[in-house]
Parts: sequence; structure tokens; C-alpha cells
Amino acid sequence: MSKAYSNACVKMLTSQDIFFTDILYSLKIEELDCLEVNGNRVLACTDGTSIKFDTELFSKLTLFEAVFVLAHEVMHVALLHSLRRGGRNPMVWNIAADYAINGMLMGQRNMTMPKDGLYNPAYGRMSTEQIYELLMKDEKLISAIELNELADLIDYKGEDSIQELEGKTKQRVADAIAKSRKMYGDQSSSLLREIANIVLNQRTPWHKVLRQFMVSKDRTQNSWSRVNNRILQTRNLICPVRHNNTLRRVVIGVDCSGSITTTQLGRMSAHISDILKQCRPKDVTILYFDAKVLAEHTLEHRSYDVTLRAIGGGGTNFRPVFERVEQHYTDADVLIMFTDLYGDFPKSTSIPCAWVTGTETVKVPFGEVIYAELDD
Repeated sequence: MSKAYSNACVKMLTSQDIFFTDILYSLKIEELDCLEVNGNRVLACTDGTSIKFDTELFSKLTLFEAVFVLAHEVMHVALLHSLRRGGRNPMVWNIAADYAINGMLMGQRNMTMPKDGLYNPAYGRMSTEQIYELLMKDEKLISAIELNELADLIDYKGEDSIQELEGKTKQRVADAIAKSRKMYGDQSSSLLREIANIVLNQRTPWHKVLRQFMVSKDRTQNSWSRVNNRILQTRNLICPVRHNNTLRRVVIGVDCSGSITTTQLGRMSAHISDILKQCRPKDVTILYFDAKVLAEHTLEHRSYDVTLRAIGGGGTNFRPVFERVEQHYTDADVLIMFTDLYGDFPKSTSIPCAWVTGTETVKVPFGEVIYAELDD
């Protein structure tokens, strides 16, 4: 590791709450000669599991600025910013998260925010979500910010599911807070109490996790190599050009063996409709099944109003659903299965699959499991 990074770590260890170094030392750290995000050079970034630094830019910071940057990236991880974004605008979410973090870190001893850091005392102790909503209403403010150079949140693309990573991060945060309280007792900082309230006292609703899963499969990309001139001229807002390569078909499997109530189906319908309107796949097909495929329904092109219904009621076999998709819907980019997981699984599939379930005791052979309280 570089001397600048090592010195910042030592200063953090000796002058800050142990919480920061406990989280920092649990992460993978990468130092690069030139760190780029979206084609632009940045000082640091994180995906929630690792932190990357630009060695040259980091070495130009003062010691207290370097400690601030380390703490800032640790806070992105601890506050689950890479996982809480959902379908929000990535850059505006990043900016809102920076405002929230810097507001929390201002006043911490032996830390100095770099001169280009984002801080607005008017945001006080607002949540990232609250700041985001304010920013989205203030187009002039957004357009005045040098967006390209502020990106320090990158998408998570690891092997763990989003919920697994969320669980591991929350446990890491809880352990770090416990160590701090054991060491400092009642003198443990109010900042940690604030972090605990944000992170440990909530579980991300299933539909927000599913939204993040769907967004991760959307192949539409933003490119900052060119500015979207239409939006710039009509709204005076700096936005990237979008390369449209959206989801082709989304298939939704609904277990009709009796594990999902009519009321739950109604709530699920509303959430699924909202997610589809965000991702805008070309086609949506719903398969109702128990031991066999009972019925199928394809929505009208670009229509995303879903109404799920209960039919059937026999035993459960997942194989006919996967066979139907692989034989008749070869353009499917995502398969979402709503089920209690008690049934016969196929050995494998090439289709990206998410299992939305309230059952935590059954292990699936493939795909991502999203644990759900379907009454949410």
C-alpha cells in the first residue's frame, strides 16, 4: 500500500472511533495508478464490498483530508448506499448520499473535507432518500454540479445476492458498533447511534430488492462520453446519452398451490407493476402453475399493469415452468418465481432467475433468493 494510504490508516486508527477502521480492514482495498468511473478520473469509489483509490490523487490530499475520504467511503459501505438505490437515478443518488455522509462527518475530529466535497447544512440530518427527492426537484442545482467527477458509487456485481450482501454488511456494522461500545462505553459517539438507527433497525422490503435485481439485468447503459443535447437544451440538465438495450421479456411464475393468499397477490401486483414501469421490458408473460402450468397470460406490448389471480391448488413442480420458458420464450431475460419453495426443482437453467419467497429453510439449486414478507 502507498505511504499516503498507510499514514491515513494509522491516523484513523489512533484518532477516530474504532468503528471506521474495523469496517475498513474488513474490505478489499485496491490502489490504482488511474481510477476511472464512467470514463472519468475519480479519487475513490466503492461497490459496497471493496474500496478503490487513485494513488496519485490520494497522495495529493492532506493527512486530515485523506482520513475524511477513508471515512467517507466506509460510510457508503456501512449505510448500504450501493444497495439502497433501487431504480433511482444513479448519479443523483450518489450526490444525495455524499451530502448525507458529509453532513454526518462534519465536525468529527482530525478530519477535513476536501475542497470539492459536497456539504449543505440545510440538509441537516436528512436521510439520503429525503435529499434525493429534494435534488430531483432542483434541476438547476443538479446541472451546476460537475457530475462526472463525483461518481464514487459503482454497481455491485459480486456472487452474493443483494440480500446476502445486505445481511453480511449489517452484521459487519453491528460487530463494529459492538466493539466501539465495549471500548468506549457511554462515550461511544452519537454518530454510531445514528448509523445503527439507519442500518440495523430496518430490513429492505422484498419489492425494493426485486427492483434492484431487475435493474441489474437491464442492459440499458448510460454513456458520459456524450451529453444528451435534447435534455440539456430543453431542461438545462446535464445527463448522459442512454444506449437502449432494455430487457426483452420478463416471465413471472406464480405458485398456485395455495401458499399465496388473494390479498397478498393484490399487493404483489401493485409492486410488480411499479417495477415493470421502471424497467420497461418489451414483453411480460405470467405463468400460473402448481404441478403443471395451469395458465399463461402475456400483457399487451408495453403494458405494465399486472393483476395476479389465484387458480389451481395442487402440488408444486417448478420443472414445467422452466421447460415452458426454455421452449417457448427463448427471448426471456429474467424469470421471477413467487413461491414457498416447496416443490421439485430442475437441475439447472440458463435464465437469470429470482425466487421471491417467505421460506428461509429451503436451499435452491440456482438463482437469487429474495426473502419476502408478502404482506408488505
